[in-house]
Amino acid sequence: MSCRHRVLSLLGLVVTLAGGPALAVECTTVANNAVSPCGFEDAGAVAAWTPNGGTPAFAAGLGENGGALRGTSANFGSLDAFGIRSPCFSVSPGQVVPLGYAVSLVSGTAPSCTAGWQQWSDAACTAGASGAIGLVATTPGAGYSAVADSRTVGAGVVALSLLIDCRVSGAFEVLIDNAFAIAPQAPAATASVPVPTSGETALLLLALAIVTLAYVQLYRRGG
Repeated sequence: MSCRHRVLSLLGLVVTLAGGPALAVECTTVANNAVSPCGFEDAGAVAAWTPNGGTPAFAAGLGENGGALRGTSANFGSLDAFGIRSPCFSVSPGQVVPLGYAVSLVSGTAPSCTAGWQQWSDAACTAGASGAIGLVATTPGAGYSAVADSRTVGAGVVALSLLIDCRVSGAFEVLIDNAFAIAPQAPAATASVPVPTSGETALLLLALAIVTLAYVQLYRRGG
């Protein structure tokens, strides 16, 4: 291959990589990531999510930071599926929420995996406005692949959950890590310390002066 062809091939590879989906990154470094826990570093993090079909388990030593979620599919007739839902987080109507995760095939038939959502119409996340699997599918293989999508929050929705959904005709196992949903959260309320006004400060100083004067007079009389 000539030098010119090598350069063109390299440029083509760079353009392809730049135009493809962003690779999954360590979820705790994603700015405004509202999914917590996001990285499945221990069994408790896996237990915080709600299964939607199939069996979730903790896979020690297989994720970004010492663990991942192992999802084993369940058979539903002509379809095998694994799904799990994140703890919910606050959103605002009209807000655009990019969301996703990383997935790797462990065994079986490679499924179609999407990043979907469950909308909640109450802050306690007990009333569901609607839910849907994602529209952009990824078919995982060996090594982690990024699954990404986004959701525009509907009217009357105050909270959202990330839905991880993988399905195909044939049993499978997958590893899942680094979930995210980019939704800036309102800062936690902090107790405010009242600041006295200038008038209140003047009254306080006057009261102190009166008390001091009275004390001095009583001291002189006693002496």
